[in-house]
Amino acid sequence: MPSGWSTSSFNQGGVEYGWSQARKTVSIHIDPQSPNDARWQQRVVVNPNTRYRLSGWIRVQKTTPTIDLLDVGANLSVLESLPELGSFTHTEPMLGSQGWRYRQVTFDTGERTWITIALRLGMYAGQTTGSAWFRSVQLTELE
Repeated sequence: MPSGWSTSSFNQGGVEYGWSQARKTVSIHIDPQSPNDARWQQRVVVNPNTRYRLSGWIRVQKTTPTIDLLDVGANLSVLESLPELGSFTHTEPMLGSQGWRYRQVTFDTGERTWITIALRLGMYAGQTTGSAWFRSVQLTELE
C-alpha cells in the first residue's frame, strides 16, 4: 500500500483497490452489481484559514451514473465539511469511459489544522460502479 494512504468504502465488499509503483497510479474498481462510495484517503496537516488547491489526473472506465442525489463518478474530494463548500467538496465529475483528465478544486480550510483528502469513486449521496485510476495528485497551498 502506498505510504500514508488507506482505503475505505461505504459498503463492504464488491470493491478492488490497486496501485502500481512503476506507473505511480492507484485504482478503484467497483463491481457493477454493488454500487458504492470507495476511496483511497490520507489525512494531511494544513494551515488554518488558508486557500488550497487539490488537483490530479483521473481516468475512468464504465463509470455509471447513479440514481442517488449526486452524479460525481470519479473525483478528488475533501471528506470534512468546509466553510465555503459544505459537505461535498469535490472536483468536476468523471463518468462513462474517458482517458486521463486533469481535475482540481480550490477551497479554504477555515479553522481546520488537518483535512482528509480522497481519491474517490462515488460520493456520500452518489454511489456508483466502474473503474477509476488516479495519478499526480497534489495538495497545494495558494497565496
